[in-house]
Amino acid sequence: MVVGSKYKSTYLVSEDIFVSFRDTFKDLNLLHTNDSHAVKHGYKSKIMYGNILNGYISHFVGELLPLK
Repeated sequence: MVVGSKYKSTYLVSEDIFVSFRDTFKDLNLLHTNDSHAVKHGYKSKIMYGNILNGYISHFVGELLPLK
């Protein structure tokens, strides 16, 4: 890697990613799975799992940066 280099990638958080995460980790927290519950707690609708971001970070660092 060279100082000043920039690396970029775009990731899509889709319904398929959401469902796969939910089913894999059995996380049925109502903030993630129930629109009315999420709205009741101040969100516009159910919210995405924040830990999905960790998978994208892992992919970016492990697969896209020029170091192995």
